[in-house]
Amino acid sequence: MLNFIKNFRNDEDGAVTVDWVVLTAAIVALGLAVGSTVSGGIGDLANKVSNDMTAQSELEDAPRRVAAARCGSTTTSKLGCPVKGITKMRAVFALVLLVGMGLAGFAVYMVKGYMDQQTNALQQVRAQAQQTVETVQVYAPTTQLRYGQEITPDDVGLIQYAKASLPEGVFTTEEELFPEGLDVRRLALRSIEVNEPLLASKVTAPGEQAGITTRLDPGMRAFTVRVDVSSGVSGFLRPGDRVDIYWTGTVNNNRMTQLIRSRVPLIAVDQSADAERANASVARTVTVQVSPEDVAFLTQAQSTGALTLSLLGVDDDTVVSNIEVDQRMLLGLPEPREAAPAPAPEAPPETCSIRQRRGAEVVSIPIPCRD
Repeated sequence: MLNFIKNFRNDEDGAVTVDWVVLTAAIVALGLAVGSTVSGGIGDLANKVSNDMTAQSELEDAPRRVAAARCGSTTTSKLGCPVKGITKMRAVFALVLLVGMGLAGFAVYMVKGYMDQQTNALQQVRAQAQQTVETVQVYAPTTQLRYGQEITPDDVGLIQYAKASLPEGVFTTEEELFPEGLDVRRLALRSIEVNEPLLASKVTAPGEQAGITTRLDPGMRAFTVRVDVSSGVSGFLRPGDRVDIYWTGTVNNNRMTQLIRSRVPLIAVDQSADAERANASVARTVTVQVSPEDVAFLTQAQSTGALTLSLLGVDDDTVVSNIEVDQRMLLGLPEPREAAPAPAPEAPPETCSIRQRRGAEVVSIPIPCRD
């Protein structure tokens, strides 16, 4: 019995008909209540109107009064004897008829307005149903997935997703998600929330480990930089952050620091590529993603000086120009003046001479030079 009542309450078939019947019954009940309430007053009013009309009629129709006295009867006759009470009854009937017709017209008007509202609402619902967004089924986690967690068939399920906004790399079938069988699992490359569509960029290939190779873009290389507490931003570095790299060394006996690479992405800290790590820890090495040319550049910089990392903000898109600071700029010392060049030595005066032989000896005799 309880199930029947619940089904009857939840069933919406014939809802409009039920509403119509209930509304009509309510209107009829309202009309009866109004009629019973005003019937006494209407009767008194009708009696008064009838009496006034009868008195007026007796004043204006003397022959009728004489005939009525002659007849001495209240029944109708061919002689025109008046029939008492008939006029009063007709007036009451006419007034009640008018009131009933008014109430009926008002009820019809109210029902028509209600039915128009229901029809408009039904049309709107049908229009919305026709404009329903087309969806497709895609796989999403049924429980939160962490970095490096193995994805099993029990961890995922199908959800409805808008087809027009479908991201690239979703999985729509179990064969796409586990192409090599259910025993060859994928791993999560980042934290994935419940009902967040699984994307190929968020999981590893089947059977692949969640290492830094999955974070390298095509044509890029991984390079490891040695850091400590000061050069590694006190351990607040995480995979996915971006840093500027500064080199400090000596050039021509002048100690200097220079920005050598900017906005370099980190892909691992020590031996972890988990971007969801929240606790700060002092790292000994960090791994960055650079081009093959930058690998040689950073290797030379690390072997000839010290490298320091500077952490960038999440939304920092500032383009940094070349930065170079030496000891003189740090201390505010003036640039050294260049020494004046030494004067060139004067050329010796030009001399001319002739040679003469005196026996076995050759003698050089100076003489004035001529042009």
